[in-house]
Amino acid sequence: MQNKESFTRWLPLVGLTFAVFVFNTSEFMPIGLLTDIAMSIFSGIFNLGIGSGAYIGGLVVSRLSIEYIGYAGGAIGMIATLYLTLRYFPNMRRREAADIKQK
Repeated sequence: MQNKESFTRWLPLVGLTFAVFVFNTSEFMPIGLLTDIAMSIFSGIFNLGIGSGAYIGGLVVSRLSIEYIGYAGGAIGMIATLYLTLRYFPNMRRREAADIKQK
């Protein structure tokens, strides 16, 4: 009788442990693998980004000073954000309008 009571007492913990295991393996594990998959497919693009960032960083340090490296990185980030906003935001708005018209 006591075995059945102790099993019933631990059953919620076992269920919760199983749920956490299933959630982690189904949600987070594939995301961890995506980096490896993306690097194997687009390794040339990653290398180009790393190389150009090192080149620009080297130019900034040699021409100006190490103090300006953050400003250079911020400028690159702002240019990329501006480009993506101008390039892709109008397309997203058009798609949303087309989806609303279809409904």
